[in-house]
Order: sequence, then structure tokens, then C-alpha cells
Amino acid sequence: MSAMRPSGSGRWILVWGVPRPSPSPSREHPKSSLGLLQHLVEAVLRPGLYAAPLDVKRGEDTLYQPDLLVVLRKHADRLRETHIKGAPD
Repeated sequence: MSAMRPSGSGRWILVWGVPRPSPSPSREHPKSSLGLLQHLVEAVLRPGLYAAPLDVKRGEDTLYQPDLLVVLRKHADRLRETHIKGAPD
């Protein structure tokens, strides 16, 4: 995605082939994210829990990078070395 990133700093996502800025989260965002992570670790088997940065490719022209994501073992075929292909669970 870096080759397609428009000039300038900040985080970007790719939606339907169009680079879009992804605004910086607030100060509370990391605390909330860590709290959610703690609950997910308790609820989900550790091998299926991932944290950013890890790309999720929903198609050839749509790329996201969620803070946290889960891929269940039954959907391990979605895991690639550099990204998740398709929707995480």
C-alpha cells in the first residue's frame, strides 16, 4: 500500500481503489483498544488474535488495518504471510 499512499504523513486506508486518510485516534483509543484486547485474549484462543499493524484485504481495491482482529482456526485459510485475505471473524 505504501506505493499507492498519497504524499503527506498520517495513516491511510484503501477503499474501492481510492486512498483515504484515516484520522488519528483520540487519547482514549489506545486504552479502549487494550481493554478490548484483554477481553479477547480471555475469550479467544491466542493463535487467532492479531493486533495492528496487519492488513486486511477485502478485495483487490480495498485494504484496511484494524487495531484488533480475530481469525478463527476454521478460517485459517484466510491467513497470508503479510495480510488477511477476506473478512476476519
